[in-house]
Amino acid sequence: MSVRLQPLGPRPWVRPPDIEHLAQIPKSAEQLGFEAVLTPTGTWCEHAWLTTVALPQHTERLKFLVAFRPGLISPTLAAQTAATCQRVTRGRLLDDLDADTIAAAQAALGHRWSAAMPRSPGAAADR
Repeated sequence: MSVRLQPLGPRPWVRPPDIEHLAQIPKSAEQLGFEAVLTPTGTWCEHAWLTTVALPQHTERLKFLVAFRPGLISPTLAAQTAATCQRVTRGRLLDDLDADTIAAAQAALGHRWSAAMPRSPGAAADR
């Protein structure tokens, strides 16, 4: 009996994420002695904040760094989200204030980017 594999969409090499698959990376990082890992952020991956809350239950002490992008959500909602994540993960959330977000990433998330918007000192030109 032969099994025919069906493509998963436009990128057949991409495995659909599930929590067991995603948890393999932080489990391995913790076993190798890492203190923290960066949760990917972008339109190509799962929601970073939700993933960050789901993964610590699969590790003992590993911390998770997640990016906060100003301008995409209100400061009040961001503070509430971070505080909730910090409680749920028992203090294992690390925030990364991503002030140098590139215009293309902002546009992909529906934010209107303006060249006149303030950027952090020394920020590189859009990559």
